[in-house]
Amino acid sequence: MNKKVVTFLSLFSLVLILSIYYVISPFGNNIDPNNGLNVNVQVNNENDEYFASLEVAKEDNYQEYIDEMNAIIASSECTNEQKKVALENIEKRKSQKELENKTTAELKEIGYSKVFLEVSKCDIFVVVNYPEFTNKDAAKIMSTIFKNFGTNYKIEIALKS
Repeated sequence: MNKKVVTFLSLFSLVLILSIYYVISPFGNNIDPNNGLNVNVQVNNENDEYFASLEVAKEDNYQEYIDEMNAIIASSECTNEQKKVALENIEKRKSQKELENKTTAELKEIGYSKVFLEVSKCDIFVVVNYPEFTNKDAAKIMSTIFKNFGTNYKIEIALKS
């Protein structure tokens, strides 16, 4: 299945589940939505909720991938070569995540306070909330991404208003 479709379906299902939860949860009850978990997401408005949900979904996908690789490493049925590949995949994914975080921080430094960036095999997906977005802004974003990731990726920039 296409990575874009999988990503879209993952995000859509997350939003759908959260919407259903908030619609059917009773108001006024002292229900802890985090079930005792410490969650470090602060949400101030609707746009922040959107960006927070994208970050949570990305982190869930990252953790799921790491767990899959760790399962391969822990499995007695996998060969040493498979375990070696799994370790290499974990290291690649960790370095990719660090580069994503670095690029996101750089984009925030140049004035895009609400930005989301996710890298797949051959695509980089960027969501920006910037009221007066122009072609110059797109060029700045692409320049920052090319500087950090090179030019082998297809960049998709989406605007969130």
